[in-house]
Order: sequence, then C-alpha cells, then structure tokens
Amino acid sequence: MRIVTLLATLLIAISATADVWFEQTKARAEPEDGVAQSSPRDQYFIVDGVRQDYAETAKWSRKAAAQGDAPAQYNMGFMFQNGLGVQQSDTRAVHWYGRAAEQGLGLAQLKLCLMIGNGQGVEQDYAEAAKWFRRAAEQRDVHTRRALGIGSRKHQSMTLEYADVAVWFRWAADQGNADAQWSLGFMYGEGWGVEEDDAEAANWFRVAAGQGDPAAQSALAEMYFNGEGVRQSYAETARWSRKAAAQGNAAAQYNMGFLFQNALGVPRDDFQAARWYGEAAEQGLALAQFNLCLMYTKGEGVPQDFSQAARWFRKAVKQGDVDAQRGLRIRDGSHQGVGQRYAKAAEWFRGAAEQGNVHAQWSLGFIYGEGWGMPKNNVEAAKWYRKAAEQGYAESQYDLGTIYRNGDGVPQNYIRAHAWYNVANANGYKTAGDTRDLLAKDMTPEQMAEAQNLAGRFFEKYNSP
Repeated sequence: MRIVTLLATLLIAISATADVWFEQTKARAEPEDGVAQSSPRDQYFIVDGVRQDYAETAKWSRKAAAQGDAPAQYNMGFMFQNGLGVQQSDTRAVHWYGRAAEQGLGLAQLKLCLMIGNGQGVEQDYAEAAKWFRRAAEQRDVHTRRALGIGSRKHQSMTLEYADVAVWFRWAADQGNADAQWSLGFMYGEGWGVEEDDAEAANWFRVAAGQGDPAAQSALAEMYFNGEGVRQSYAETARWSRKAAAQGNAAAQYNMGFLFQNALGVPRDDFQAARWYGEAAEQGLALAQFNLCLMYTKGEGVPQDFSQAARWFRKAVKQGDVDAQRGLRIRDGSHQGVGQRYAKAAEWFRGAAEQGNVHAQWSLGFIYGEGWGMPKNNVEAAKWYRKAAEQGYAESQYDLGTIYRNGDGVPQNYIRAHAWYNVANANGYKTAGDTRDLLAKDMTPEQMAEAQNLAGRFFEKYNSP
C-alpha cells in the first residue's frame, strides 16, 4: 500500500533570522537547556540567514529531544523518516514520533497514524492507526487541524490521499474498534478520503456511540441538533448528550446546559443548566465558562454573585475567542458572535459596577480595554480599573499600572505605573512584582524614589480588603 502523504508536513520552527542570535543561542545550549537547544536545530533546518546543515539540525534536535522537547522529538522522527542528517530508519522515526505523540503533539500523532497504517517501521495495525488519527483529529492545535483540512474545502487533492486511511479504518471499524468507527464518522463528516456524507457519518457515530464512546455520543447528539444526516430531534439530542455528559464529555455537558436553559428536548430548568455549564466550565470549556458567568450575573439557576461571575468571565477571556471550541457545534439560537456576548456581559456588569461591586468594575474595565462587544475605549477602561483598584482589588491595580506604563487612556507615567505594580504585588498579585522590576530598569533613581513614596501612600489607602 502506498505511503500516504499529508499536505502540511512541516517542522515546528522558532522564527528568528539573525546569524548573531543563532551563535549566541548555540553558545547557551548547555546540556540542561532543552529550550535553547530547540532553537539551533530549527535554525539550521529552515531559517533564512543561517547555513543549512541537516547534520547540525539532527545534533541539536537530538539534545533537545532527549530532554523531552516534543517539537524536537517530532523533528527527529521527520529526519529519520527522510534520511536527513541521519541514516534513514523508519523504526527510529516511529520511536521519535511516538514520544512526541504521547506528549500530545498533533502532527506527531498524525505521522504516527500514517506509519502504523502503512506498516512502516512497525507492525501494521489499523486499529492502532485509528487511535492516533483520532487523537490528532481531536486536537485544538491549528497546525494539526490545517494538516487534516479541518474547516476547509480548499485542499481537495487530499481526498485521494486519505482514501487509503479510510480503507484501513473501515476494516478496523468492522472488527468493532470504536476509535476506527469514530474516525470514519469524522472522515465522512469532513469528506476526507470518502465522499462527504452526513448520513454515513451519523451511522458510524451511532455505531461507536452504541459501544458507549462518549465523543461519538456527543457528535451524534450534535447531528440530531442540527439535523445533519438524521431527522432533526431535540429529544434525541438530549438523550445522547446526557449519555456522553454522564461520562465527563465537556462538549456534551455544555450541550445539556444549553438544552435545559432553552427547554429543547427537556423541560426548562435553570438549576440544571447552571449545573451542566459548571461541569463543562470546570473542564476549561470557555463558552460554558462564559454562559455560567452570565447566569451568575442574572441570578439564573444560581444565586446572583458578581464575584463568581467575574471569576468565570476571567477564565473565559483568558482563553481568547470563546467561539474557538473544539467539537462544539451547538450554539445559542441567535448564533450571536463573541462581540455580542461580551456586550451582553457588559450590560449586566455595568449595573453592579455603578453600585460599587469591585468584580464587576474590573470586568467592565477589561471589556472596554479589549473593545469586546463595544468600541475600544481606554479612557473608560482606566476609569473602571481605577475604581476597582481604589477598593484594593489587586488585579485592577496591576491593570491600572499597565495603563499608566503604556499611556492608554491616561498620560504615560512610569512613576504611577511602578507604584500601582508595587501595591498590586503587596496585595498578592505576584505577576506585578516581575513587571515592576522590569519597568524599574527604564527609570531614574529619582523616579524610583518618588514611585516608592507614592506606593506607600497608595498602600495605606488602597490595601486589599
């Protein structure tokens, strides 16, 4: 069987181009410095301005790989597979891809799938290949998802290349392997290696779901929700979501929260909605964290609590765009974007902020500062951060320091920035100490003395409650 090639076979590289930087990094690459060692091997391989030398690439990759650096392990697999700087060896390639794959590197998981399926350097095993394909397909990593063509129809040439993979998985699926059944459902849904067919995708998800596979149950539930390949049914959505949610599937837990909140396939029950959103939120699902935030602001299913609302809001925003969630295709009925959701949050936070709630004040400052759900307004951000900072809220004190350091919405003032960082650090926001010390390098002794004096006054007035 011919070797399956991927459109996006690539090395993980650190983007730097200067020869001087390279020589300095190489000099620092002592045996214990895996991070520094990972830079020279990438430089030698692909970066402009540095001589190409596969032997040196292998040398530095091996050092970093031996210390557990996953991209370096992937690189070693790639080099052994292709005989670049080392003697070609499929067995060694599988070894290094395997080590990187175990650490969760999606591209390595994909390469391992292909080598196992082709019997390169290892005994051919379609079920094992399906396991690694599935792990790669479930990745959030953008490089892996692009290599798989997820979310894109531009790379139609990949369809033929994946045809062999589909044959492998069908054989394993027919033997009852749930990973292969899930993978076939995924491939039919995406149209890779087979003609896109939602009904066939639903069929394979149903087979895996019947074996108790929670991801397949969740995928089948979402197909029922959207009427893809099956007759649309909220009752079936709820039935399969509940099965997956009970096994800890975060997407299904979010789905159950949404269904209970909107009385779809189940009676409306805000308590149950908050419960299921909470389960998914604890697993790090940003959209669930955001919806739980809104329930706390409105007191739906939980007591109104802006401290809890701000806590979940903070967790969600630190993950970036809450729409970018793996395996989550059930949305609110308006299909509103992230900006509209933040506008809704701002509306609820404003009322509490105006009444002096410190958590709501920080949240409102953040929304204005990022320009999410409303036009970016650094003056308003500074206003609300200051209100919270003056109540002793350490994170707002840190953010206010950053505003003064950058001159966003206020005149740039290193003295005030340093003072607020100092107070935030004293109030327990430890990141502020490091930022303060970096800022100090750009300040004169006179400015430092004034900043220390100001920090003392601030701390007396704005100590953490």
